Amino acid sequence: MSLSTKFEEIVEYGNFPPIKISENQFEQIKKDFINTKYLTLIGKSDPIKGFYTIFLKARYYIGIVKFPNGQNFIIRPKIEDAKFLEMFKWDVDPKKIKVLRVIQKILKDPKSNFFEVLIDNFLISTERLISTFLRKSYKKRTEKLSVIRGKLQISETIKKLTFLNDEGICSFDDFTVDIFDNQLIKTALFKLRFMAFNKKQHIRIRKLLNILKNVSVMNFSHIELRNIKYNRFNSNYEEVHAYCIMILENFFFSLNLGISKSFSMLLNSWDIYERFLRKLFEHYLKGFSIQKNLTGNPSWSKKKAIPDIVLKKGNKILLLMDAKYKLRYKSRDWHQAGNYVRIIRDSNCVLIYPKNEIYSSYNLDDIDSEFGINHSVKVFTHSIDLSRIEDGNYLKNWVKQIVDKFSNYKTYFWVF
Repeated sequence: MSLSTKFEEIVEYGNFPPIKISENQFEQIKKDFINTKYLTLIGKSDPIKGFYTIFLKARYYIGIVKFPNGQNFIIRPKIEDAKFLEMFKWDVDPKKIKVLRVIQKILKDPKSNFFEVLIDNFLISTERLISTFLRKSYKKRTEKLSVIRGKLQISETIKKLTFLNDEGICSFDDFTVDIFDNQLIKTALFKLRFMAFNKKQHIRIRKLLNILKNVSVMNFSHIELRNIKYNRFNSNYEEVHAYCIMILENFFFSLNLGISKSFSMLLNSWDIYERFLRKLFEHYLKGFSIQKNLTGNPSWSKKKAIPDIVLKKGNKILLLMDAKYKLRYKSRDWHQAGNYVRIIRDSNCVLIYPKNEIYSSYNLDDIDSEFGINHSVKVFTHSIDLSRIEDGNYLKNWVKQIVDKFSNYKTYFWVF
């Protein structure tokens, strides 16, 4: 694959152009993208001279897709990039995550490529940090050594019979660069190593990985990434770490390094939409609690019976909400929501779809509809106009309307 990669653009939920591939390449695409549900296979022609023509459809993932036949695609948001990034911004803590500046920069230039700008700014910050300072710290290590270093672990040495080779098991403090602060950077760079948009980016990533050759690549948990503590020793790492956290937490990577290469760097738009809605209610409502779901409740034993957002006042559940980042309402959406309200008595459920005046497929009926078969099961549809996502008054009134209309609770406490 050429380092000066050319990308074809499509939008989420849009169709790919016909793709001609060999049988082996099809199996690779099927494994990486179709079986993982990043893309949908619409159809496949009969083989002609060992080649298929396949027809794919994007789902709710945006980002970079590099197929083994050399075709490369950027999947962009269905709504305007600037509006999508405003939605994405709601999940960024401006007090802690300095990467917000990158999003603001892109918003000023909606034609810019979000992914290319993100990688570029991450590399600039990392290069600046490493050129001036690469932190070292003491790290506990236990090794088999021929010369005693630190504390000799006598019982382990006897147990493993290392003394027969004139060696002992020693525990010691090693002053090293292979610490968490640097491991986080190395892991993010390692994930991006095949995602360069041009030759210059590729070379820069390779150079940085070489500088960090003595640093380990790790698998970090969500808790580890969200609970990093900064002090006077590592405060200058905070901005670079912000990029690392964004890359590692929000993007899904698929990297296969066999003869037939395919890569992806994908962002889950549905997940961003769901978190945006939750943050919206948290921001504009006072005196309420917003829960992600009811997984802690024993009665909610099955995952399919867990709504995305639960509005509570004290211990009372007032409203269940489900984020539906999709093109149109389907009957199975109601059946899923019906399961929620049957388990939680006296609670309505609202299915919230995105509406955007530019794309008619996002325009739901303005009249909120009740689809219940009986009055004990109340499921409603509602939409949010993402083209007005920068309008604070619209968002505030939208939240108030949801609570007043569907929760049987009048909202008196607001953040203005």
